[in-house]
Amino acid sequence: MSRRLAALSKNHHASAILTGTYAVASKTVYVNARLIDTNSNLVLGSVDFQLPLDADMRTLITRKGL
Repeated sequence: MSRRLAALSKNHHASAILTGTYAVASKTVYVNARLIDTNSNLVLGSVDFQLPLDADMRTLITRKGL
């Protein structure tokens, strides 16, 4: 990951990069996000949260038309 962060920061002149993941369950979407310093690779901030898997959220995560 550190080589990828260095390349991204160099190409985009970024001092920090926002990265994360999400996982879809039957009724909930679990989200994880981190802000990483590109010079030190230290995590500057992190958050985990859940969103209800309602009709709007299903539309956002569906890959129809892609």
